[in-house]
Amino acid sequence: MSDSLQAVDWDDLVERLGSAEELEASAREAGALLRKRQVGGAADLLRLCFAYVLGGFSLRTLAAWADQRGLASMSDVAMLKRLKASADWVGYLVSELLAERCPEAFAGMRSDLRLMAVDATVVAPPGPKDLTPYKHCIF
Repeated sequence: MSDSLQAVDWDDLVERLGSAEELEASAREAGALLRKRQVGGAADLLRLCFAYVLGGFSLRTLAAWADQRGLASMSDVAMLKRLKASADWVGYLVSELLAERCPEAFAGMRSDLRLMAVDATVVAPPGPKDLTPYKHCIF
C-alpha cells in the first residue's frame, strides 16, 4: 500500500469521520466489530478495509501486512470474514459522509431507494457487455 495512509494521515481521516469512539459505536451497531479478538478496534478495521481496497492486496498479503503493522493477527480466511462483515458498516459511513457533505442528495429520498456508487475508471470496448463484475456492490 502506498504511504498515503500512514499514521499521521490516518489519524486525520479518523477525526474527519467523527472520532475513534464514534467509529467504535457505529461498528458495533452495524455488526462489523462485535468482538475485538483479532482486531484492535474500529479504526484498525476500517484501515484494513481501506488497505484491501486501495492497496490491491490479496487476502494473504493483507493479513501479513496487518500483522506486520500490529493492526490484526489473523489468517486470510478470517480476514475475508471480517471484511465481509464490515461491508454494511462501510456503506453506512459513506452514506453519513454523503449526507453531511451533500444534504440535497438525500432531501426527500424514500427509505426504500438504494444509492449505488459506480467506479468509471475502466472503459469497455464496443461489443457485448458482461455485467457479472457489477453484481458485487456495497450499497
